[in-house]
Amino acid sequence: MTQSTTEARPPLATSTLLLARRPLVAYFILAYALTWVLLLPFVLSQGGGVGVIPLTTPSDGSGLAYLLVFVAALGPALAAIIVTAASQGWTGVKSLLRRMVLVKVGIRWYLVALLLPLVAYVLPLLLLGGSAFVSSLLSVQGAIILLLYLLLSIAGMVIAAPLGEELGWRGFALPRLQEQYGPLRGSLLLGLLWGLWHLPLFLTTWEKPYESLLGLLLFLVQTISFTVVLTWLFNHTRGSILLAMLCHSAYGASGVFLFLLYPQATVNTIRPGTATLTLGLLAFSLTWVTIAGILIALTKGHLSYTSPVPNEAHLPLE
Repeated sequence: MTQSTTEARPPLATSTLLLARRPLVAYFILAYALTWVLLLPFVLSQGGGVGVIPLTTPSDGSGLAYLLVFVAALGPALAAIIVTAASQGWTGVKSLLRRMVLVKVGIRWYLVALLLPLVAYVLPLLLLGGSAFVSSLLSVQGAIILLLYLLLSIAGMVIAAPLGEELGWRGFALPRLQEQYGPLRGSLLLGLLWGLWHLPLFLTTWEKPYESLLGLLLFLVQTISFTVVLTWLFNHTRGSILLAMLCHSAYGASGVFLFLLYPQATVNTIRPGTATLTLGLLAFSLTWVTIAGILIALTKGHLSYTSPVPNEAHLPLE
């Protein structure tokens, strides 16, 4: 009887080999799986979710609901670290994490990251609100709220979703997608996958303004357009994850800015099914599509992409 010389691979070694061979595919599967599993308590809860389990979460997204979403948003970062460790070892993980503290990118890009999302949010209101909105912006109250917006944008990098998301979406996935598909197609694909990753939240009160089918479509349009802008920023800042985190945080803080400036008007606007909400979502989506279109036109679709991010280009793409 002949004894086989082939030894069975341990399950852990086999899993690591699969992650190393198809890191990009493995990353997206892990990012979705980790986040969606971690979101289950919120989605199934009463109050903020569909009410299947005896767990109550606030319907306004505060407290326990916020904590559950924050933890679930760590999924992309965890997936990026796991797949990077499997495909490149801890040297690759260190290289990935190092770009989270890549700060020397030029002051102008900090201003772009902080102010562009606010401009995108305010521009439609300037056109619709006219002189009354301009007066509010230029008041002492407006100046104080602007300062709060800047502080919240900075704080939001570590106490909100950007901390968990950007290490994965921009830090891990974007360099590979740009090299494999080009900056524009890679960004469009990433934007779609990033948007669809939020789907469980549409079963909760977290994405209340977007709860209709039209709202979901507009949310995807916004996410894809914003991804194009983030790619352009990413390429101008040598792959800085820090700047992507800052811009993502500012994107979220822009809504808070409007709420603080017009609290009652904002509450009335976000009521589902209202014409005002639909008009606002359409205007906001159109603004981001316009900004993304301008950047695509000015860069001829290259989004300022000149070379792969160091320590990323030689990795397996699929």
